Amino acid sequence: MPRALVAFFFLALTLFKAGYIVSVFMHLGDERKNFLITVLIPLTLFIWFIIAFLTDGFFWLHMNSITPTR
Repeated sequence: MPRALVAFFFLALTLFKAGYIVSVFMHLGDERKNFLITVLIPLTLFIWFIIAFLTDGFFWLHMNSITPTR
């Protein structure tokens, strides 16, 4: 199997496991939908925040490694 497919599969299983833990063990599965939205939207934004800063950091490193300095 391609390595990227295996990595995607494990990432999907990890996200499913995290959702299960939040739903069952943290007792959020029985809560109202509004409460779930107040938990999931900030979590999604936080993950996006991490990805955005990592991407920006890699871009900055790439630009500084190819730009000649004087």
